Amino acid sequence: MNTHNIADPLANSKAPRLIAVSQARANALIEDAKQRAFAVWGLDGRKLNNDESIFEHFSQVMKFPDYFGHNWDAMDECLRELSWAPAKGHLLVINDIDALFLKSPDSYQSLLDSLRFSGKHWHEWRDQKIPFKVLLVTNSAEIAATADASDLA
Repeated sequence: MNTHNIADPLANSKAPRLIAVSQARANALIEDAKQRAFAVWGLDGRKLNNDESIFEHFSQVMKFPDYFGHNWDAMDECLRELSWAPAKGHLLVINDIDALFLKSPDSYQSLLDSLRFSGKHWHEWRDQKIPFKVLLVTNSAEIAATADASDLA
């Protein structure tokens, strides 16, 4: 991936969509997102062990509809819909993402693919071009290399 430092990662709907950040930088971006009237979801990477736990945790935190099918297609559908959470932007903050990266690299990659796909949808297919950003909270250069951009010091 193209990892580089970015000044204002929440500014628009264009890439980068997945941004590796430290906890301190994540806290600042969360406050910024709230000021911009973004919907902000905090996800706990320690609860993400495999595909099934990803679906369950995202469903609980983001309050997916009852029809959520607990598979990657359904995950993509819910992340692209979000009609139950109208906002000027969407920010997902995945703390301790290192846990999933180490436990299940395949699930980690599937999650990144789903999040990128959803972010592209919000930019290209929504007339309003609503920002959809994901913060991967880490201090790992290896994880930063899997993101679209890095704001690690």
